[in-house]
Amino acid sequence: GSHQWGQLRHEEAPNPDSMLSHSHFVAEELDESKAVHVELEAGEALFFHYGVVHGAAPNYSDDRRMALFFDYVRPDSVKAGERESARIRADSDRDSRITVAKAERRSQELRGEGEGKAQEIYNKAYGRDGSFFEFWISMNALRDSLGAENTRYIGPTSGGFFKYFSNMNGETAAGAKK
Repeated sequence: GSHQWGQLRHEEAPNPDSMLSHSHFVAEELDESKAVHVELEAGEALFFHYGVVHGAAPNYSDDRRMALFFDYVRPDSVKAGERESARIRADSDRDSRITVAKAERRSQELRGEGEGKAQEIYNKAYGRDGSFFEFWISMNALRDSLGAENTRYIGPTSGGFFKYFSNMNGETAAGAKK
């Protein structure tokens, strides 16, 4: 059987028909006419060698499909050598660095796009109303000077920071009508 062919080359790719986040596929040409179709009844189990080329069609039933994986290690087995162990660690480290780098690059791209859109909106707003820029700068300065969310301001409200706020009667903090 296929478990005697040795390790076959695999590829990893997303699979919309799989409940797994990714799937592994044999990347070599296979003669599927030699495949053995096995259909199980409820409560039945199938056991096979991990090296057997296998797969399953999508589950279109209303019930879930369950799989349980067991690895049996014979008592006389020996662990992989240091060289193989180091190669596996190196491959894993490389793959994780690549994944993180790709995620960081995409994050920076999205952040840049967002900042560009924000600047575009600000530019339009500043162009429509010259006093908006002054308001925006004052609000940012107020935010930066108050800092933490529990900061309290105690003092007069007649200063420049507060000229944009009004009370319920429509009066500005300095007392003038709008």
